[in-house]
Amino acid sequence: MFYAFALPFSTAKNSYFRQFVYKLANSKLAGYVPPTYNKLRTMFLNACECFTSTFSGFLEKEGTGRRGLLSTSCFKAVGLSIEAKYPLIFSMPCVVHTVNLALKAICEPPNNSSQYNECKWIYALMSDCDDIITFVSHHGKALAIFQKYSTHVLLKVAETRFASHVMMAERLLQVKNALEKMVLDAEWKSFSKTNFESKADKVKECVFFL
Repeated sequence: MFYAFALPFSTAKNSYFRQFVYKLANSKLAGYVPPTYNKLRTMFLNACECFTSTFSGFLEKEGTGRRGLLSTSCFKAVGLSIEAKYPLIFSMPCVVHTVNLALKAICEPPNNSSQYNECKWIYALMSDCDDIITFVSHHGKALAIFQKYSTHVLLKVAETRFASHVMMAERLLQVKNALEKMVLDAEWKSFSKTNFESKADKVKECVFFL
C-alpha cells in the first residue's frame, strides 16, 4: 500500500493509522503488529525491490520487455507466472478496465454476440449520438449556432478513455435543450439545398429522439 500509492513512510507513525490497523488486524488476526517506520524503509523496501526485479525478469522471460507496449495478455501471463512461484502474491485485473470492457460490449455489441439483440438499440442510440457530435463539431456554422445556446463542449468517444460512450450520451442529455434550440434556430435552415441538407435533417431528427 505504501509503495503502490506513494504514501509517506511517516504515515506509519500516525496514531490514527496505527489505531486503524490494530483494530482491523485484531478483528481476525489477533496479535498482529503493523510495520514500523524503520521496517518500512529498510527490510520491506528491500523486499519490494526484490519483487520488482523478479517482475522485470518475468517480463524478459515472456519476451515482453523488448516491446514498447505491454498488452493485457502479457500482464496476465506475467501475473500467472508470479502466482505460481509466490503463492501469497496474486494478480487481479483492473476493475475500471473490466467495467469499461463490459460497457463497450453493451454499447458496441458484435453482430454475432449473445447480447446483440438485447443491446442493438443501445448501439443505434450511440450511433445517433455520434452523428450529432460529428456534425456539430465538424461544421463551423453548426458549432457556432450550438454555442449560442450552450457553453458546454460536446464529448466524443475516445478509445483511450474509460466509459466514454456513457459520458458522451450523458453530456448530450445535459445540453438537450440547447441542441433543440440549435436545430430550430433560423440559421439552421441555411443547410437546406446544400450538400449537408440530408445530414442536417438527420441530426435534427436524432436530437428530438434523445
